[in-house]
Amino acid sequence: MRQMESRLQRVGIVDDSRTMQAVLEQLLTVRLRYEIVGVASDGQTAVSMIKRLRPDLVTIDLLLPYIDGRQLLDALQSFPEMKKVVISTAACENLAVKASLEKLGADGCVSKTRISQDPDNFCNLVAAIMRRPKKVRETVSPLSMPLAALNRPSFAARSGGLGEQGPITSYPLPTDESKRLTALQILGLANDTADRRLDLLTEHLAKTTSYSACAMTFLDKDTQWIKSSVGVDRGFTARSDAICNYTICGDEPFIVTDTHTDARFAKLKTVISGAMIRSYVGYPIIQSSGIRLGALCLLDTRPRRVTIKELTNLRSIARIAADMVESRPEPTQRAA
Repeated sequence: MRQMESRLQRVGIVDDSRTMQAVLEQLLTVRLRYEIVGVASDGQTAVSMIKRLRPDLVTIDLLLPYIDGRQLLDALQSFPEMKKVVISTAACENLAVKASLEKLGADGCVSKTRISQDPDNFCNLVAAIMRRPKKVRETVSPLSMPLAALNRPSFAARSGGLGEQGPITSYPLPTDESKRLTALQILGLANDTADRRLDLLTEHLAKTTSYSACAMTFLDKDTQWIKSSVGVDRGFTARSDAICNYTICGDEPFIVTDTHTDARFAKLKTVISGAMIRSYVGYPIIQSSGIRLGALCLLDTRPRRVTIKELTNLRSIARIAADMVESRPEPTQRAA
């Protein structure tokens, strides 16, 4: 009598890079003998795929269009028996980021560089994760919600470090909002006064990406200050009209490929008039203390997807901007 074979582990891959999809398929099928049951290139497609197929393991790229990796990971918390491995370009090398992902339910966190440099270690890690006992936890599943609901601020708040305290607003607030406002005041950033050093950064970003505009913004209690910009006017808007509110609530890029199809932004004044923002990519300007002071963003008047190269460039310039604003002289010194 032929012995019954054990069931293959079923895997879903969520990554917008075809190269990484191919690498993962090769490692998971050839080396680990797992079965790939589905592949998705964006968060929205992934939600539908995972809900339908219920794989044993899901690999999740942290930087995804539509619904990012954190949001997708949060949506999977109600499926504790499903193992989740987060894959990122660099974030998984950061212990704080790794801890936050594990808090959201990640069973492992691996950098793409390490996968290419040491595939054996990656395979050993995945195999060890799959041997762990299944978790048991009952929660309400966001996967049972329509996709539009997943894009509402109430869902995004759970995945981006958004504050649950403070006044009710039409936009999310960071958990450290009071400290953030104090830091803005101390550094003298809540204004649209020109700063040539910051202008050089936005000019460089505009030249090295294909987006039609870019801006550096700082948000105080009620106002978004556009302190440096190319392709959009320097000045200010009401904070309630700022997409950057979402960027300053997390440590990763915030991406909107089409504002017209996103319930959070479709009716903003900056979308239906004025700048006519149709697509947005923002990265927080983070002080050394961890406070997210503002945002550096790429904007366009047409829907589009950001490239990895553009994201890398945006992140680098945002970090330079953070160093610059933190090393600025005190307001009294600047006025002297």
